[in-house]
Amino acid sequence: MRDEGIDVRATRWARHAVWMLALLALLLAAAWWVRPTAPRPLDDEELHAVVAEIDAMVKTPSDQVVDFVVREATPARIDRLYRSPAVAGLTREQRENGLIFAGRGPLLQFDAPSDIVRAVDRWFPQEMAQARQAQRLQGHLKLPGPYANWDDEPAAFLDLWNCMPQRAWLRPDSSPFDPEADRGDGYLGVAARSSNDIDIGPCLRERSGGAVAANAAAEERRAAERRQRATRTAPILVAHFAKHLAQRGCSGTGPDDCALVAWLWASLAPADPALAAALQKIAPEALATQAVADPDSQAGRRQRLLQGLRQAAMLKAQLTSLAAAPAAWPADALPQALRQLATLQAELDRARQDSQRNWSAFDLHPYSAPISPWPVLETLVQQPAGLAAVRAQITALPPPANADCQAYDPWTRRMPPGVLGGLALDAWRAGRPSLCVQPVWNGLRGDLTPEARQLYAALLALLPSAPGQVHEQVLSGLTNQGEGCFDENARHASAELQAVCRAWISEPGKVVEPLAHTGRSVQPADRFAALTLPEMPPDLLEPRPDAAARRHAWLGAQLAALGAPQGEVQALLAVAQRAGQQVIGLHGWRRADGQQHLVELSLVTPEPAAGQAPAAVASHPFGFGRQRVLLVIGAGQMQPVGTSDRLAFQYDEGTIGQVTDIDHDGRPEVWLSGSFGECDGDDLKPGIDCDITELHMGEVWGDTLSFFAWTPAGADTLRESRP
Repeated sequence: MRDEGIDVRATRWARHAVWMLALLALLLAAAWWVRPTAPRPLDDEELHAVVAEIDAMVKTPSDQVVDFVVREATPARIDRLYRSPAVAGLTREQRENGLIFAGRGPLLQFDAPSDIVRAVDRWFPQEMAQARQAQRLQGHLKLPGPYANWDDEPAAFLDLWNCMPQRAWLRPDSSPFDPEADRGDGYLGVAARSSNDIDIGPCLRERSGGAVAANAAAEERRAAERRQRATRTAPILVAHFAKHLAQRGCSGTGPDDCALVAWLWASLAPADPALAAALQKIAPEALATQAVADPDSQAGRRQRLLQGLRQAAMLKAQLTSLAAAPAAWPADALPQALRQLATLQAELDRARQDSQRNWSAFDLHPYSAPISPWPVLETLVQQPAGLAAVRAQITALPPPANADCQAYDPWTRRMPPGVLGGLALDAWRAGRPSLCVQPVWNGLRGDLTPEARQLYAALLALLPSAPGQVHEQVLSGLTNQGEGCFDENARHASAELQAVCRAWISEPGKVVEPLAHTGRSVQPADRFAALTLPEMPPDLLEPRPDAAARRHAWLGAQLAALGAPQGEVQALLAVAQRAGQQVIGLHGWRRADGQQHLVELSLVTPEPAAGQAPAAVASHPFGFGRQRVLLVIGAGQMQPVGTSDRLAFQYDEGTIGQVTDIDHDGRPEVWLSGSFGECDGDDLKPGIDCDITELHMGEVWGDTLSFFAWTPAGADTLRESRP
């Protein structure tokens, strides 16, 4: 409705705006009246009295601090002093000792860990600057306390200051996991007395607030006070950690870093269900892998490694909680955490592979051992569910590349002997032999425990029908590479070891002719005849696009003439090619009756082309060795055979001198010749002092050239066949 051209609605809105502005002014005025005001500074008389009492505290022996009678330096006055500019006029010693009086007042309060370092920076700006330049707090600042008569919150303030890794205080705006951020103090707190003081829990109970006691009785009394105080301050710290993670998540750095706070919390209260809930909430962010612009540059590798160490701390907190409070986690949480651990370790290993710089300072062990998740496995495997999860993860690891067990070592070194033996046994029974998962052999070579005796029997049961690799690994492990059957202690060996030696190992790997232990000499009927095979045409070795196919066709024809099935030959050559190996020649031997051939394929690993990574041999296709593969051909079948590393020489795998079948059991023996010792002195005589030729001999067992056992045809048992 309009009235004489005036907009009534506009007039009403104007009136409302006036009322709203008036109300806002009243609210602002009220807020000004009720806002907190800074504490009133001490007047000159108060300041003089407080400082005089602080000076008296400076002269008080540490074991008498609790009995000091406070008259002037009351907690309220100390609070006013430290919140005023006047504190800057005190000496370092006065400022340090003045905090003793704050143990019963409001000054030492905090919410986030960073509140502590901000307060200390205000009170000790010059000292903290010097400490950061020196990369350590010792010698630059020493905050006293907590003492037995302190309130719990101030005591928690000092406990965290004393036990937090120093680097978090020194670099609050950076990663607390940077191993280059200090002078090697790592994760030690201010209160640490040795390199083993790396855990906040023991630090609270045994180190924080510690001082030199007058005698043993006084030290025992003080230790009891520390333990009692820790029972009160630990829950306070846990409450602060929980509140901090709930409010800020993973947005903080330095002492506020969520992975660091989670690691501290897990140390103080590993079974806390609230810890499990908090970890599940922040895990997606804390364990996320951020993209790195140039991952192979120096800056990129450093960023990857720092990110990995942070994830390690988070995973340690998770695994610690999973071990202590499994019911607080989903059923699949532990297997998932173990998979993440395997992935993390692989990434750390890749990031350290740098020819330009040594990144060993970023290794989890020993430099960042306090945050390493690996030791938690020792606790997990004591629980049925944990043991099952760890076993499943080890079984799921990919076959080692180039026989490198680096990815397996962190898992296997923490397994109890019985667990490790069971894992190896399961792998062998399943046809997955691995050099990286082996029993603790030393525990099977002396007096056997009931558990070891059970494993020993299971291993012996494998031998008659085991594949060659398993046969070689089991015998080598039980007999220390066969030496236990023939060294000076062999006569005093256990009954179990002597039985193994009698049944399965007739000669050591290093032999003489005639054979020293069986007394046998090679007879003409025992020896395979050497074949004259054509050399590979040179053009097949040239780097041409069709060279591999033509080379394989030529090799197939040569082996077919000896009775090798073509399908098996081409499959074998394809496996060798995928493994980055190339056949460059062949030699052959024929049994006297013509029913069996042994062929040696000479192998090389060509240098990769520019910019191409070397081939990673996930699992060597022939079991052992890189110089050759042997083929046993007969009855329309072909068996590839690898050579045990046990038979290698100083620099290579030697050359084949002869092939025999002394016991005529259908398993050929291969005699290898090689040398040891360099002739690098004028007075050394080759063949006498150096360059000494040796003979090594092994017998084909399945897919491996393994130990020689005298087993003549027709013998009912190995033991009966022994001479």
